[in-house]
Amino acid sequence: RRGAQWPVLLNHFDNVRVLVHKSRLYETLGLGQIQSLAPWTRVVRLVPKDVTPGSVEPHLRDLDIRDEVVYIVKPGESSNRGFGIRLARGVSEVARTIEHAAQKSKRSERSWIVQEYIARPLLLRRRKFDVRCYALLVFDSSTAASRDGESSFHAFLHKLAYLRTAASEFSLASLGDRITHLTNDAVQKTGKDYLKDPNRNKL
Repeated sequence: RRGAQWPVLLNHFDNVRVLVHKSRLYETLGLGQIQSLAPWTRVVRLVPKDVTPGSVEPHLRDLDIRDEVVYIVKPGESSNRGFGIRLARGVSEVARTIEHAAQKSKRSERSWIVQEYIARPLLLRRRKFDVRCYALLVFDSSTAASRDGESSFHAFLHKLAYLRTAASEFSLASLGDRITHLTNDAVQKTGKDYLKDPNRNKL
């Protein structure tokens, strides 16, 4: 902060929702023309009070959401720790998942991310995993002017990272088993085998 006597630490930035809300993040990727890096995805926007049984499926078919395909359905905003994420097979099951979530919503408008689920993911010891690493992105205003006014950034990546794995081996036999399909700590710690095996959960 200009004129401050001491350095000011920030834990919130304006417009951060374009990165932390799943629906806004997908749209932000589109601005950078890198949406192709994500799996097949649609953003479904609805007014919860207008959702009635059977009203969502025609809308999903217009978005080319198909039968017999496995999808992962995620709340488009105000979601972390795996909250509200479900797997569904086919357009009818996706529609029921969204209708059920809409009935609970108190927001005037909601969005959901519907992505084709990666049926053959990269596995570690036959389990799903994700990588947690630490990065710092710094804007350098001193060099921006010398580059035709373009923003100049420096990225720093910490050399240490860790992996989070699912406690259960991957299978599409039970789409409702969140322990198998979601590696979030908040989900995994509800399982009976959480952190019992040094080769699971955190490496």
